[in-house]
Amino acid sequence: MNRIFSTAVFFVLMLSSSLAHAYFGVKAGLVDEDNFGYGIVGGIDLPLNLAVDASLVGFYKKDGANTQDAWMQGDLDALYDLGGVIGALETLNLHPYVKGGFSYGALFIERPVLTELKASHGAGFNVGGGVDWKVGPVTVGVDVTQSFIFLNGISVNNVQVSDDEMAKVLNVMAQVKLFAY
Repeated sequence: MNRIFSTAVFFVLMLSSSLAHAYFGVKAGLVDEDNFGYGIVGGIDLPLNLAVDASLVGFYKKDGANTQDAWMQGDLDALYDLGGVIGALETLNLHPYVKGGFSYGALFIERPVLTELKASHGAGFNVGGGVDWKVGPVTVGVDVTQSFIFLNGISVNNVQVSDDEMAKVLNVMAQVKLFAY
């Protein structure tokens, strides 16, 4: 996983022109439709209204005394800024965008019937969009991402307790970025 991440970062940096610049920020909102989560976001703006955007989000939920769930998801996306196409929006510093790319998710579960923490993880893809509003060096916005992640099943003592499945994860997050656009 580290090798893939390092290769992706190197590839993105090599594609960046001298006009491109990096941004970073935080996001918070609903993860998997009804769980409050938070995360980080970063990216590199490229020429022609393009950007490479990466984020890591997750949530932790505890129900009852011994039932716990945690979700962690990383996304690497190509982002297209529609604000540069529609001149009136650019004068208002509004930047609607569409994006799509790769996702990797992991679900960690702990239940009274399980003897230890178990994880289900897998790769997938995502599509989404949002709108950012640039105010000085700060950009605030809303990001909506629908991910389709193919999770492997969980086995306990060689007994399958959950099947392989495709997780559909909808994230609706408010975000604040520095130095974007």
